[in-house]
Amino acid sequence: MITFSAPGSMILLGEHAVLHQEPAIACAVNRRLTITLTPRMDNQLHIHSMLGDTQASLTAYPPDTVHPFIREVLIQTQPKLTHGLTIQIDSELPHTLGLGSSAAVTVALIAALHQLTTHTFSKAIVLSEASSVIRAVQGMGSGLDAAASIYGGLLSYQIAPSTQVTPLPLIDMPCALYYSGYKKPTHQVLKTIQRPANHLPFLFQNLYQLMGDCTRTAQAAIINQDLEKLGLCMNFYHGLLDTLGVCDLTLSQLTYQLRQDSRLHGVKITGSGLGDCVLAMGYAEPIQTRQDQYIPIQIDSIGLRYES
Repeated sequence: MITFSAPGSMILLGEHAVLHQEPAIACAVNRRLTITLTPRMDNQLHIHSMLGDTQASLTAYPPDTVHPFIREVLIQTQPKLTHGLTIQIDSELPHTLGLGSSAAVTVALIAALHQLTTHTFSKAIVLSEASSVIRAVQGMGSGLDAAASIYGGLLSYQIAPSTQVTPLPLIDMPCALYYSGYKKPTHQVLKTIQRPANHLPFLFQNLYQLMGDCTRTAQAAIINQDLEKLGLCMNFYHGLLDTLGVCDLTLSQLTYQLRQDSRLHGVKITGSGLGDCVLAMGYAEPIQTRQDQYIPIQIDSIGLRYES
């Protein structure tokens, strides 16, 4: 048996712009996902998770809407496998929230398969392969969530001119997520903004550059331990996401309701938008309604980990 765990992740700034060669800032969160591989004597794949169970042949893996990222990892790894596997997934990450559960399961499985087949693993190789899997499943992806799950802590990430992962100093940054009650898949959000981007390419290009400038300013604020400036950057970036077209009525109302609390430094969408969560930085009381769910978050300094 081989067991790896990986933390979930959260994006502070850089959503969407990271796909256009701009930097992003993300962190690992204090909720983890664990994968255990057990070799089998046959060529069968048995996958067990809270989402459901899947059984298939190692050589003929049919479409799997329950575990699409696991399926893609296994398809890309299949030539190296000589026997079947039982894959057990245990997660502290709610699958309805954008806490990087797909990235966490992808990197943990890739690392476990490397350990199984070569008795070693490299974080850089896991990131490269995980990014390839995410792009294959979603059609597009930066690998930002995967990087946060692999390296842990707080980091800056950029995919051009080459993939760069830069650790940032930890900062006393109390955070909470407020779930909107629904989530739109990232690939659908990207399709939604593609049409206006095609009509206004110059303006969208400038928008992504402005997002990048905001993220770079926030990175300097983190290095200087300046929570007030970081919060201002978060609020500013939220406005840019609204301009991009990924802030709907529920997210907007929730954001401005939270901003009435003077103890909060910054409030913004986290993730691709059109649903999912609003991130609040600072100390605030939980807001409980039928539409949102309060989730306190802490940064996890430990990333991908070989458990046994």
